[in-house]
Amino acid sequence: MRSPEPQVARRIDHDWDGDTDVNMTVLEAVAEVTDTDLADLPPLYEHIDPDALETVFTHTAGDRRAEGSVSFEFAEHPVTVHSSGEVVVYAD
Repeated sequence: MRSPEPQVARRIDHDWDGDTDVNMTVLEAVAEVTDTDLADLPPLYEHIDPDALETVFTHTAGDRRAEGSVSFEFAEHPVTVHSSGEVVVYAD
């Protein structure tokens, strides 16, 4: 029997060329889902290397970014960051 697809709690588009890094986008999305102040969230580095998350989709040949996604759990919610900039926080 196939397990049900996880329910999306929040979907947000990160602008790779903007002033905000992807780590902050993740924190803001999870804070919204959990109704938690940013300062009260656990440190992101306890769940994923923030520097690696920021650089995994850096520019490659030309203006293209590496394709793919990175998934991890943060504040008891599965999170997926896609190379397109889409950040998805799933319900627990």
